[in-house]
Amino acid sequence: MPLEAIRQKYGREKVKKRQLEHPLSELKQRQNAPPIESDRFRQLLRQELEKDKSRKSALHA
Repeated sequence: MPLEAIRQKYGREKVKKRQLEHPLSELKQRQNAPPIESDRFRQLLRQELEKDKSRKSALHA
């Protein structure tokens, strides 16, 4: 994979990471927030796992 393509893919992944981290950071910043629902937790966990998987595949491509 050419260097420029890797840089572009990394940039897209970085933007995606910021978008996924925003809702998570909002949840962390809330004080006295009610417990997170199981469905929402599973969704956030799935997003984190997909993010890690895409990072690993980008590095090995």
